[in-house]
Amino acid sequence: MKRRLVIFSASYPFGLTETFLHNEVMYLNDYFSIEIYPLLKKNQSSLPQQIPRGIRYFDPLLPRSYFRRILLGLFNFSPIQIFLKDLFTVFRSKDPIYSLKEWFLYMVTYRAVYANKRFRSAIKGSDIVYFYWGNFPISLIAGNNNLFVRVHGGEVNFERHKGYIPSIRQKILAKGVVYLPISEDAYRRIHLVNKDAVCILSRLGVVYKGRNPRPSDDASIRIVSCSNVIGLKRLHLIIQALKQISDITIKWTHFGDGNLLDKIKEQATQLPRNIAVEFRGRVDNQEVLEFYRAVPIDLFVNVSETEGVPVSIMEALSFGIPCFATDVGGTSEILNGIGGKVVPKDFEIVELSKYICEIRDVAQYKDLRNGAFSLWKERCVADENYKLLLKTFSE
Repeated sequence: MKRRLVIFSASYPFGLTETFLHNEVMYLNDYFSIEIYPLLKKNQSSLPQQIPRGIRYFDPLLPRSYFRRILLGLFNFSPIQIFLKDLFTVFRSKDPIYSLKEWFLYMVTYRAVYANKRFRSAIKGSDIVYFYWGNFPISLIAGNNNLFVRVHGGEVNFERHKGYIPSIRQKILAKGVVYLPISEDAYRRIHLVNKDAVCILSRLGVVYKGRNPRPSDDASIRIVSCSNVIGLKRLHLIIQALKQISDITIKWTHFGDGNLLDKIKEQATQLPRNIAVEFRGRVDNQEVLEFYRAVPIDLFVNVSETEGVPVSIMEALSFGIPCFATDVGGTSEILNGIGGKVVPKDFEIVELSKYICEIRDVAQYKDLRNGAFSLWKERCVADENYKLLLKTFSE
């Protein structure tokens, strides 16, 4: 019989997020009896993604209503001491008001999760427990055999959280836990908190879906970006770069939505007439990949302020699309000069403008596209990376 693998996700398989977890589930399904417990639904209407028969998934552990979550988190008998101890850290942080809000939301959320009978039952009856995000105060359940926690980077990146991460010590100091950082950057950050943490580098990967068609011979340059439209993704920098281009026809397509979408759309209306912009919104990941397979693209752009290891860049590389990206998180671990350009986080806008204008003038443009594809083959192939994950679980 297959061993029982219990996965705790943020919302997967509901909605259109965590598509990178989907790749893992598809691979691991051949080896384990999988059960998936999402934390919550992002939207009430979220439908489950298509997953193989035999994989069991359950309703979210938490209600969508903030009010109900607060009540559940406050009024239960789950441990509270570790959260109260963390208050000392809150008031020593650079922004105590921000940190106190983060602490409170974190405390009520994870006390409510821990108090949930389905959560405790799933933990107790599993062969392997796999938290797909490193947010849970894992010390609450330390001692469970075969406990694995994937760490993406944001969970241990203090700069991203104004210097305060709720219960960071309770997440990283637990004994008997194997942490699976997705990048060397996350690996290093874990050990800054706990030098004795058991860490195994476990990279994400994407599946080959085809090669991007060579750009046509017309004068247009086509660029694409794919991310949430939120502050740290800094899409306004792409607009600033495009504003400086007036003599070349540019077609920019963006996939994704977020709280800043209307503002970014408004800023895009100020671009010169030679710039055509299309905001496709949040769509199924397969639609994004089909676009990459069918539509000639000259350049993928990611100018985030922080990252883990961007799956969006991995996907672009797998199609042989050159990338322009900021050197944040683990981005430089999967991208270098042979497949695009990595620039400092606080790069000069003219660097992006110039790179877009000159992308097809590079004498070795064919080599650049082949280099992007070779980077995917070397570092981001799903099957190869998940073979190593399977080996980690098995051992």
